[in-house]
Amino acid sequence: MSNRVSGRNNASLAAMLAEGVSYRQVDNWVRRGFLHPEITSTKNGGRDVWTWPPAEQLVVVKMARLVAAGLRPEAAERVARSPSGMPVVLGPQIVISLFPLRTEQTEAMAS
Repeated sequence: MSNRVSGRNNASLAAMLAEGVSYRQVDNWVRRGFLHPEITSTKNGGRDVWTWPPAEQLVVVKMARLVAAGLRPEAAERVARSPSGMPVVLGPQIVISLFPLRTEQTEAMAS
């Protein structure tokens, strides 16, 4: 079984989209170069098939959460691609650092 997610109608892709970003937004982010799925062109002019490696799936989830929190996609991508805990300078006196939270911490913060 593969950890990769392929195609548009895939349960794992649906889980990524459940993070609050639409398929249309993911498509826009791919076209603008913020996301980097592996792309397989189909024959006869059909829609390309995206394959999402696990690391890129995490970038989608992080970007969705950061954009929902108010960051622009350009900044969200920089932060989402930063190794956990490494600060990202977004501007003068504006530094963001993501770090992993245990599930119970995340649930407590949401309630």
